[in-house]
Amino acid sequence: MDRREASQTSRRVKITVLVPLSDELRRLRRALKAIVPDALRSGSINLIQIGPGANAAWDVIAESLQTKSESNADHLVILAGCAGSLSPAADKSADALIVHEIRDADGSTIACPWARAVDPTGAWRILSSPSILSTAHEKAAAANRFQTDIVDQESAPFARALTTRPNQPWLIIRGISDRHDETLPREVSAFVDHTGRTKMSAVLWSLARNPALIPTLMRLAQRTERAMQDIARAIAQIHRNFSETRELFVSAVPRHVSPISAISHSAKPDLPAEAFIRTPPTALPPSVVRALRNEINNAGGSTARPALLVMGGSFDPFTLAHGAIAHAGFLALESRSEHADTSPSKPLGVLFIPAARSPHKAEGPAASADDRRRMIELSLEGEERFARIPWGVWTDEIDRAREHPGAPSYSVHTAERLRSTLDSNGLTNVRLRWIVGADQALALHRWHQPARFIELADPIVLLRPDTQHASSNTDWQAAADRLLSALQQTHAWDEEAMRSWSKRICPGPLLTISSTRVRELLHTLARPDHEVNSRAKHLAHSELATLIHPAVAEYIQKRGVYAGL
Repeated sequence: MDRREASQTSRRVKITVLVPLSDELRRLRRALKAIVPDALRSGSINLIQIGPGANAAWDVIAESLQTKSESNADHLVILAGCAGSLSPAADKSADALIVHEIRDADGSTIACPWARAVDPTGAWRILSSPSILSTAHEKAAAANRFQTDIVDQESAPFARALTTRPNQPWLIIRGISDRHDETLPREVSAFVDHTGRTKMSAVLWSLARNPALIPTLMRLAQRTERAMQDIARAIAQIHRNFSETRELFVSAVPRHVSPISAISHSAKPDLPAEAFIRTPPTALPPSVVRALRNEINNAGGSTARPALLVMGGSFDPFTLAHGAIAHAGFLALESRSEHADTSPSKPLGVLFIPAARSPHKAEGPAASADDRRRMIELSLEGEERFARIPWGVWTDEIDRAREHPGAPSYSVHTAERLRSTLDSNGLTNVRLRWIVGADQALALHRWHQPARFIELADPIVLLRPDTQHASSNTDWQAAADRLLSALQQTHAWDEEAMRSWSKRICPGPLLTISSTRVRELLHTLARPDHEVNSRAKHLAHSELATLIHPAVAEYIQKRGVYAGL
């Protein structure tokens, strides 16, 4: 193909490549510029940085890929970037990996029929994990449980978003950054921000306190460079052959057949739901029951229905951000109860439910159940803003896990049991409102029995504003509009359900839950002085003080809660 033919092809072809990280984008752009400069110049290959994590793909597709349905077949969308290896086969691959099957941590799988048009003999499977798998042990556990070759965080939401667009061809192309038997430094997760940009200050700080990281980071950089070159060659080949390949894309998917099918959660079958329901629920904290009854008795002629705000999570450990989010949810409901025209809910208290093992995660929490419960109590006992808000910790999930070790805890089961417990205490009129984040809201239609869960515990979505300054309601409303658009594109909710979702969204705090970062800092502080200098430890102490309550920090240190990490 000469330059003129290539230029004509470029005008006919539209390929959008979504890349999570700025470093990956820079390397991919440079590699493509050397191979297909005309395609980049003409815009027939368009690169977009989306940021890491599950929400990134939803947001970009909701905003940037609003092409008409009839033209979707002419527009190929590719998710590209580095991933972690879970198998020796992926370690040894000399080329970019064309993903044929995506397995989500919730127990579902999505096939990519268009992968056959590009790589007819391939069979690469990727796990879309809600968190980074950094250790060799975590990778081995995930590989055994999900039977996949590589792991990332963006593939499942990307694939689900694209399957909602009629006739839309899409691909996932990954390169390997870390091998299956390698452990990533804990600090790596803090090296990029939510947009995917590298935080050089964090990198330099980590290198200053631990120079031993330098060879590891150099190795990761070399692999990233090689991976993006391999991906660039694959994209260039697809671009050159798109006219022919597109016909294969069109015929690759049977009409009226959904690519989503169920897979098992693990090698061992989960216990049936009936086993969870039969186990007697844990009693509610007496202080919570008394507070709810007192609040109801003092409500007088209020028309607002009393509500108990629920916040579940691993709380590993419980951070100041957890408390801030719960407090923001309480204030949001309180404000709406005073101004709502219909069906207001007046919050009476907050119930924290530490999880056992989430069905969305390969492994359980690092801290023990008793330690996690105590850390919640210590943090809230020391918070002035919770002095006037009744709160308690309900340990039903972790108590149930002792009876049924290894079983995942589904929110719908917990909501069923909490509803039953409230009713048995004469609190039948108390409504449950369950705090979720934007990522959970987007995935809620894939939860176990989502309709039943919403019936039992109406969600309240606490949303961070689009900007870090949030100077006006406009910043928060922009984030809310984006979330509603993404929810609509899941095609899981009808018009009435979407109206309900619009009423569930409330402004949340700017703080980000950072339990992983807390564990990283604790690991730094626990290392010998000859490995970490005093300045680095001082900085770690200072940062830790902004993330957890001093009483929690003291408890962790005295008991050595995370000493084995």
